[in-house]
Amino acid sequence: MSLIYKLLFPGVNINVLHIVVFTFKIIITGVFAHGLDEMWLGRIIDEKCINELVKLQKKFNFNIAGEGGEFETLVVDGPIFKKRLILDDVLKEWKRDSGILKVKKSHLEKN
Repeated sequence: MSLIYKLLFPGVNINVLHIVVFTFKIIITGVFAHGLDEMWLGRIIDEKCINELVKLQKKFNFNIAGEGGEFETLVVDGPIFKKRLILDDVLKEWKRDSGILKVKKSHLEKN
């Protein structure tokens, strides 16, 4: 289940989604839906990203919060964390029409 969805609730309100992604630093670590390609892996979810997801959602009919398994996320920083997660080494693995971002090396850094 997508962390964005867990932070929100069923029936996602786009305004709440904006609040969440402006409060937390969230990256996309897996994509599994038509319309989402390899370039989405490792992408920070920001306002531009949300706008693109909204357009793709209308075209490909997926859940904007990724609840249907369309994409997976990782929260790397936020106000509730004492330290942020720094991804030092990642590897994109793409197979046919889906992929994941593997974190090979990371460390914590004080906020």
